[in-house]
Amino acid sequence: MKKIATLIVTVLPLLLWGQINVKKTESWVKEATVYPSGARVVRSGAITWTSGDTRLKFAGLSSLIDHGSVQVKSEGTYEVISVNTTLNHLEAQLPDAEVKKLNDQLARLDGQLEELKAMHNVYDKEETMLMANQAIGTDQNGVSMTQLQQMADFFRNRLTDLKSQRRETDQKIEKLSDRRKLIAGQLTQLRSPDPADPTTEVEVVIRAHEAGEGTITLSYFTDGAQWTPLYDLRVDDTRQPVKLVRKAEVWQNTGEDWNKIKITLSSANPKLWGAKPNLGVHYLNSYSFVKPAARQRIVVNEGDHKTTRHNSTATATTTRQTPSTTQHPAASFPDRLQRDFAVATPYTIRSDGRSYYVSLGETLMPGQFEFQSVPAKEASAFVVARIPGWESYDLLSGEMSLFFEGTYLGQSHLDATQTADTLELSLGRDPFILVDRKLLKEFTSDQSIGSSRKSMRAFEITVRNTKSEPVTVRVEDQFPVSQVDDIRVELTESNGALVDQETGKLTWIMNLPPAQSRTITFRYEVKFPKSLGKFIN
Repeated sequence: MKKIATLIVTVLPLLLWGQINVKKTESWVKEATVYPSGARVVRSGAITWTSGDTRLKFAGLSSLIDHGSVQVKSEGTYEVISVNTTLNHLEAQLPDAEVKKLNDQLARLDGQLEELKAMHNVYDKEETMLMANQAIGTDQNGVSMTQLQQMADFFRNRLTDLKSQRRETDQKIEKLSDRRKLIAGQLTQLRSPDPADPTTEVEVVIRAHEAGEGTITLSYFTDGAQWTPLYDLRVDDTRQPVKLVRKAEVWQNTGEDWNKIKITLSSANPKLWGAKPNLGVHYLNSYSFVKPAARQRIVVNEGDHKTTRHNSTATATTTRQTPSTTQHPAASFPDRLQRDFAVATPYTIRSDGRSYYVSLGETLMPGQFEFQSVPAKEASAFVVARIPGWESYDLLSGEMSLFFEGTYLGQSHLDATQTADTLELSLGRDPFILVDRKLLKEFTSDQSIGSSRKSMRAFEITVRNTKSEPVTVRVEDQFPVSQVDDIRVELTESNGALVDQETGKLTWIMNLPPAQSRTITFRYEVKFPKSLGKFIN
């Protein structure tokens, strides 16, 4: 008897669960927080409930939902009892509204094409029938000239009419076929949910003391979404602040359209492992180490770069290692702080995998403009904007389009991970500042002195300002730097340059009035043994 009572008590909750009234809940996406990888989606729906327990079902949700991230927030006089998520392999997600519209158009076009092709077939058969019955009269009974003329007119008119109708039908078929190709091509551009993909269903059980109505909010994390920062950097006048237009490239293929929702863009990475790592015991034991052989250092000169190589013959030794902590994917943005950007106006982002561009507003940044030139590399002057205190503008690394005085200059990259206090942005060449660099042959020579050689070089740099306003130009050049005692380099003339002896860098700051130019020269000597050959600049 006790066993029977226990069985009844055990089975009764299951029976009651099956008897709870199931209500399919219609919901819509209300807002989304998009991360560098993934998004947190918030849905809202209107519900009614009865006294006791009510079972709500959210169906047709994205199959990419992280089931462990689902949360339900009650907004009424009820209590959330349980939340369960399952995958439904029998019901596919509803196709995108635009995809459905295009599919309907294709179905209509296919019907029209089928009718036209059928009519074309009728015309062909009628012509075949006419051509097969050209005989008029019989061997016993001839026909009059009037009858012959009437029959000839009938054949001519009918065949002409058939050819005209068939040509018109062919034109309609061609036109509809072209239209069908365009729609089919558009459909291939849109990513509609695969009918084979399952959908996610969320079942929520709520409990209330009395019947009522209200709203319920469901939130979850889903893959299939991403955003990337973009910038337009505009300089209309070097006397005005730099205008930075912030944008974001957003796409999502979650299977759920976001129609005019509130969007927040975040640089955080919710996929990072949240548990604090633990330190194990760091044991020290005695091991027999083999002393590494002396390392040979080889320095190789390769143009402007110095490469250092190390050769080692150290014997491997046995060491004790502690188990490593599991590493989870890192954030896409290598910036130090998390930043969230609330989009001011609602946006529609369809689940089609296409890029949608979202405006994040404009920022005016006071900058210092400078013209810089490296004539040894290129005889041009580049506009450089120097922005102090750039960290206060909450910038993220991203691609940047450059515009100077209304002209598009090309693409650049904003590196928000640099540690310099001043952000330098190159805005391209300025055609109104002319730069020329040439070797002065009258001061260039190669001499032999005993067992040594002496080579002398001299260069002349001319910078001209053709603008209607004064400019400041920073000019950089260099002289060679020796790494061995046998080669000695002496800078014999610098023309007032700021000299860095370690790198050989020469820097001049020129203040040029409108329509003015300045010429500077620098010279150096190189002394080295004859055995090294000839000096090549």
